[in-house]
Amino acid sequence: MKQDTIIVQQNLNDKMIFIPKQILPNHRATAFVLLTLAILFFHTQNSTAQMIAPPNNVPPSHCRIVGKIVEVLPVKTSKEATQPCQKYACKAKVQVLKVLGIGSGFHSPLSLDKTILVKFAFTLQPTEKLFPELNKAMPGLTIGDKFQADVQALPSMGEQGSSFTVHTYKKQ
Repeated sequence: MKQDTIIVQQNLNDKMIFIPKQILPNHRATAFVLLTLAILFFHTQNSTAQMIAPPNNVPPSHCRIVGKIVEVLPVKTSKEATQPCQKYACKAKVQVLKVLGIGSGFHSPLSLDKTILVKFAFTLQPTEKLFPELNKAMPGLTIGDKFQADVQALPSMGEQGSSFTVHTYKKQ
C-alpha cells in the first residue's frame, strides 16, 4: 500500500475508502474529514439497522405479526345463540412473537412479547364446516398454537387504545 494515502474503514465487513494525502494538506483538514466520515458511517449504520422495511402488501390499519395463543376466553352461551361468536370462542389473548410489517394508519404500537386481546372474526374453531363459503378454510387455534396474521386495529368506543381483530391467519 502506498505511503501517500489514508485508509478509512467502518468495520471489517465494509469497503475501504482511500483518500490521497494531497487532499488533506494539514492535520486540521485530516481530522475534519475523518470526523465527517465517521459521523456519516455511524448515522448510516444506525438508521438502516433500526428501520424495518414493511412489506408492500400489509393493508392500511393492519400490522402483520407472528403470534402465539396464550389464553382462550370462554364463551357466554345462551339458548338464543344464533351467531358463531355466541356459540364458539372468538377471543383470545395473543403474545406477539414477531412484527413483520405495519400498514399505513396503524397507530397501536405492538412490541415483542406484548400480550393483546384479539377477536378472531371467524372463531377459533376450524372454519371448514362453520363457514363453508370461505375461499380457504382455517384449521382452528388452541392454546400454544403459533400463527401469522394481519391484525386490524380499530379505535375502541369509550375505552383507551384499540381493539384488535384477525380475519384470516396461517397456522405455523
